[in-house]
Amino acid sequence: MDLALTKQIAAHLQSTMPGWRDVRFIDAGNSGAVFHLLHPEHGVVALKIYDPAFFQGDNALIEEKRVRLQEELRGHGNPYLIDIFEVGKIPEHGTWFLIMEMCPWPNLEKCAPDIPDSNVEDLLRQLVEGVQFLHTRGLVHRDIKPANIVVDPAYQHLKLLDLGVLRQIAHTEGNGTDQEEQRRFVARYHRLSFYSIEFWWQIARVLKASMK
Repeated sequence: MDLALTKQIAAHLQSTMPGWRDVRFIDAGNSGAVFHLLHPEHGVVALKIYDPAFFQGDNALIEEKRVRLQEELRGHGNPYLIDIFEVGKIPEHGTWFLIMEMCPWPNLEKCAPDIPDSNVEDLLRQLVEGVQFLHTRGLVHRDIKPANIVVDPAYQHLKLLDLGVLRQIAHTEGNGTDQEEQRRFVARYHRLSFYSIEFWWQIARVLKASMK
């Protein structure tokens, strides 16, 4: 990921987009960087700028399609998924940006040991409802893991982040990272442990069955 380039693009957007102010770098991942942004309509938000390299090569059209899937979730209204406000293309740099809800809560990877046992069931219920909401839209998340789940400081509410690897349940993209269609809900195989998606998924399935 070319961090220097994404920072240049962020500066370019701040100078050209009306009303955009206070763009500040927050963090970076494999696909792009996230910035603080004071937006004239949405207030303080998170701005994600994808590395242009993400949209080059054999997978360029697939990745662009996944960004467009996120655009379909604008204003989705589900309290357990991060809100998406805007999706835009930056043609002069061959990349895309997302404007999302700013949620400074710690992720589950960091705070899981501190969560009271009495709160776990309700938090898992929220996770299941968020995932089921995506399924009603014909989508799977494919990267549900503690690092992509944030929990409020009172350990009463959670949100599922990183919708960047969304895929339609009915797709024509090939197997890719889907484990030969055996694990379509996960982008890559994890060992069954506390930190694996399959551990959390099985707990969620049991919880959902108990709620019927």
